Amino acid sequence: MFHKNRYFLLLLPALAFALLLAGTGAATAGSKHTKTDHGYTMTLALLPAEQFVSKADAHNKQNAGKMVNGPGAAPVRPNASAQPNHHLVVFLKKNGKPIEHANVSITYTRMDIKNAKTKALPVTQMWVAGKGMKSAHFGNNVHLAPGRYRVHVTVNHMNQSAKATFRIKVAQ
Repeated sequence: MFHKNRYFLLLLPALAFALLLAGTGAATAGSKHTKTDHGYTMTLALLPAEQFVSKADAHNKQNAGKMVNGPGAAPVRPNASAQPNHHLVVFLKKNGKPIEHANVSITYTRMDIKNAKTKALPVTQMWVAGKGMKSAHFGNNVHLAPGRYRVHVTVNHMNQSAKATFRIKVAQ
């Protein structure tokens, strides 16, 4: 069963990106990836807002699949006053291996509004309950109105820095 789940997780970003290209009208943009300096690969994913659980509650079977809150900013809960509708996160690999710990910053700017201000996403480290640290990723829930966005990611890991800029479209 683990092998099936592992392959599904590997195919999920490609499937989501294919849906984006097909113009499904879905509310999320899927995922995009890029390779950067020093052997890093960044995969930016835009998903529906996620539920978070504490490390202590991560082992309960009913919490499988929820995000386990790690170090960093406090998670933005789906029922927060900010009314988050998306989960904006980056998955990191170095030389093909998942990075479990790094300092990550994410900013986003609405591109289709003149003079839009760049906003910083409060980044928290998280992983999927039941999957462990190999599913580690960085980001948070956020409210994004329909439109085009530029997302800038900076990673500091083991005295190396990597940067990437992604363009996403949030559909209605």
